[in-house]
Formats: sequence, structure tokens, C-alpha cells
Amino acid sequence: MVSLPNVLDRKLKLDDLVKSSEAFIFDFDDTLVDERFSVLNRWNAVLEKYQTILNCRDLKKSFLDIYNREGTQYKRHIDDMLKMLKLDMNYKNQIIQDFLLQKSSSELIFPKAQEILELLSNNNFKIAMFTNGFRANQEYRVEIAGLKDLFTYIQYGDCAEKKPSPEGFLKLSKSLKLIEKNKFTLIGDSFEEDYHGASNFGAQCILINSNYKKKLQAPVYSSIDELYFDLVEILN
Repeated sequence: MVSLPNVLDRKLKLDDLVKSSEAFIFDFDDTLVDERFSVLNRWNAVLEKYQTILNCRDLKKSFLDIYNREGTQYKRHIDDMLKMLKLDMNYKNQIIQDFLLQKSSSELIFPKAQEILELLSNNNFKIAMFTNGFRANQEYRVEIAGLKDLFTYIQYGDCAEKKPSPEGFLKLSKSLKLIEKNKFTLIGDSFEEDYHGASNFGAQCILINSNYKKKLQAPVYSSIDELYFDLVEILN
């Protein structure tokens, strides 16, 4: 629960951002869509394939047990799975490569993601996306999420330097033809990539779907719904 003074302070900060921004820039994963849903969607498809190839009906269950226990930052899910099931380790690279080539069949969009894009666009803000994901994978995901046509411009991780690099933000600003290069607000979930990157560039940031606890000059929201309803109050 956010205390009343903090809610009021957050709305005042948001109001200032709205008044000083020419554009709103969105991160993609864990800002507009649930990345975990997409990752597990792709792993399920790949693991079902290898359950048949390796004749091991416990393959998917074993992987998911490790994945849920160790989390997304862990890098040895496949190693542990193959070792636990006493399967040929030579399949590791093949399984990983198949995962990297696997396309999402669907995306889980956060409840107010589309509405917030439409709200800002209808109020004459430029709307863009800046994701560190590579175009070959992310472009398809943005399209099947039904969000692609809502952006003036999309910048992928292989279009320029990735966040938090100032070079990436400079390219973004030039591509949007902003009157002043830093007159935008970035909305994202990562303190390092989004908040730190935008702040160092002289732009503004809103942390979304974030549990960041320290006091910041920027508004912090635990869900995109909270941000949407505050924006509705300010803009309407």
C-alpha cells in the first residue's frame, strides 16, 4: 500500500513529466508484456519436441522445476536438466539453438498497456519503443502483441547502442526529431537500463512494474494500471 503523501507526491512528479515531455518512450519486456510468459511459451514448444527426440517424458517437468527454482538470471538450466536426467550433454547446444530460433506463438500484454499507448497518442505525444532485444526476435513479438502500429518509431538492440548507453538515446532522439534531444520520458522496469540510462542523458523516467524501494526523483509504479489511471486524471 502506498501512503497518501507518497501518492500525491508521485502524481505531482508525473504531472511535471507530462508538461515537460514531447515524447513517451516505452521499454517492451516486463513493461508492456510479461517476458516470463513469452520465454516459457517458447521453452514449452522446444522441450516438447525434445521429449520425443530423447524419449524422456520428464524432460519438460524437470526443466520447469529448475527454471522456477533458479529463476531467469540463472544460465545453466539445460546443463542441470540433462545431468539430472542422465542424458547426453551433446544435446545442450542443439536445444539452446532451437530455443533461440523459436518464435513466440502469443504474448501476454499487461492489462492497460494498449490503453496507455492510445491515451498518450490521443493527447498528441510522440510514442516510441526502445528495447534492447534484437530486431529479429522482438519485431515479431511486438507485432503478435498487436502493438506495432501504435508506435511512431521502434528502436531495437541492434539498431544502435543498447540502453543505458547515451549513444542509443541520442539516436532515438534524432529519429523522433525532438525539438530538444532530452525532452522525453522513458517508461521501463529496469533501474540500470531505463532509469539510469535516461537520467544520465538528461531525460526523465518512470519506473513501472518495479519493486524498487529507494527514493527517486522519478515516479515509481508497481503496475502499469496505476500509471494509466494517474495519467487519465492528469490528461482528461
